[in-house]
Amino acid sequence: MSHDEMHRAAFLEEAAELLGELEEALLELESRPQDADLVNRVFRAMHTLKGSGAMFGFEDVAAFAHEVETVFDKVRCGLITVGKELLDLNLAARDHVKHLLECARQGTPPDTDKGDAILAGLARISPPKAPPPEREGAGAGLPEIPAIPEEPKKLGEILLEKGDLDPQALSAALAGQKRLGQVLVEAGLVASEKVEAALAEQTLARELRDAREQKDKGEQKQGEASIRVAAEKLDWLVNLVGELVIVQSQISQIGAGSGNAAFVSLAEQLERLSGELRDSTLGIRMLPIGATFNKFRRLVRDLSAELGKEIELVTRGEETELDKTVIERISDPLVHLLRNAIDHGVETPAERLALGKDAKGTIELTAEHEGSEVVIRVKDDGAGIDPAKVRAKAVERGLIAQHDGLSRNEILGLIFAPGFSTADKVSSVSGRGVGMDVVKRAIEALRGQVEIDSAPGQGSVVAIRLPLTLAIIDGLQVLAGDEYYVLPLSLVEECVELARDAGDAESGKQIVNLRGKIVSYVRLRDCFAIPGEPPAIEQLIVVSSEGRRVGLVVDHVIGEHQTVIKSLGPLYRDLPGLAGATVRGDGRMALIVDISGLLKSVDRPGS
Repeated sequence: MSHDEMHRAAFLEEAAELLGELEEALLELESRPQDADLVNRVFRAMHTLKGSGAMFGFEDVAAFAHEVETVFDKVRCGLITVGKELLDLNLAARDHVKHLLECARQGTPPDTDKGDAILAGLARISPPKAPPPEREGAGAGLPEIPAIPEEPKKLGEILLEKGDLDPQALSAALAGQKRLGQVLVEAGLVASEKVEAALAEQTLARELRDAREQKDKGEQKQGEASIRVAAEKLDWLVNLVGELVIVQSQISQIGAGSGNAAFVSLAEQLERLSGELRDSTLGIRMLPIGATFNKFRRLVRDLSAELGKEIELVTRGEETELDKTVIERISDPLVHLLRNAIDHGVETPAERLALGKDAKGTIELTAEHEGSEVVIRVKDDGAGIDPAKVRAKAVERGLIAQHDGLSRNEILGLIFAPGFSTADKVSSVSGRGVGMDVVKRAIEALRGQVEIDSAPGQGSVVAIRLPLTLAIIDGLQVLAGDEYYVLPLSLVEECVELARDAGDAESGKQIVNLRGKIVSYVRLRDCFAIPGEPPAIEQLIVVSSEGRRVGLVVDHVIGEHQTVIKSLGPLYRDLPGLAGATVRGDGRMALIVDISGLLKSVDRPGS
């Protein structure tokens, strides 16, 4: 890649960040139209796009950004007030800049008509720039005055520079000089308390200015201390660390059987250092989810306006960190959930007022750490979901029988069935029965879980549980026959011994009574067709999956294991019940169990 190509690529990356900041500032201006800092943020973003675009050969971007920048300069000067039309046009302008950049990246011609329409709209609401007043009379012959610096020099400084005054004389003159406040009070022109109040206000303004300057310097230093690294390099680093963890595990196992105390000590040190390196490397890939949350403000704004609804998006937990890959792949499922909440959940203002609610609805998007997981919740205060309606729809579609006894959570879980929808009509927004099914499959692909809770008239909450990272997991290593397997430790509740004949002999069902609660179970031997006889006393591992407590029966439990996940490759990628593989300390392979997929395959008729 040439230097020019590298610089253009760097500009495109910087421009994407600027467009994100621009959209965020414009949306915040909608609720705080008088905020001068937000206006300046918009102006600076467009100004940077203009300057950098011109520098790196993006002339169309520079020209378009210049026109938009000019409009916001008039906003800064108080010539234009911030209103809905201005914000709509500038959001459209932001989208057009993104379009121009995409066209430049792909080498395709841009849609200039759309840009011209946006500029025409901005020109319509922008007052013409007043021409500079002509000089006439005596003032016409005055000499030009050079530009005055931001901090004009004081009289004493000028005289010192010219040598017309020495420092000692200046100090003596200043020592005998009275303060303006003192002169005014002595002359009886202003009361002393008024002067003191003005001085306090002056001091506060100076402190605020100094604090702002200090903050700007801190942000600048922070920016200078960080560097950009290609995602591919981070992926490669994580892969190398994973290989190191595997080798370290093998060395530790050899050391444990060697009887050499020095060797064992070195193996323990290597284990500690490789663990620290692993955690640090995975930490580099962690990003706050706030940037993803901010993208949805525009979606909620535009979609609610299209449907004639008033909806506010409230976000919390933006600082919560997740693996970069997880953040990238969670965006589409969240879009589906938000669109459903806007279309099906929150009512129109008239409907809400009739129900005694505020005309404006609220959607909350939150993220928080719970143990080794991150939980993202999408909550709305809308109409909620009627379980009876869901059940009737499921019976109508043949998903369940009329006499099936399902709990409330199981009924609500039917919403995630393929093609299921309770919408009375299909709209351009949702209601085609693909959204929630897509959400569930996408979350499960990330080794996560999705749950829903709702009540008629009280809104709905969809909770997504995700692992912090996809590269390494804490697992429980087990043995079935001669094969090793790893179960995700986050899903394991408990392990108990199980006699071989512990099932319900009368019904033939594989169930066991655990402290008064019935738990059904399956044998890993049966699921994966492992030959041989199981031991007389097996191990029952109770796991939680999609709101169900089920048991997995194995021959032996080996113990906890830090698991580096390896892909099974394209030939084995779609095997039901398997999520990947890992290498044990003795060099043997262990398969990682996809508990959700395994239970689904067992539940299928004929399995």
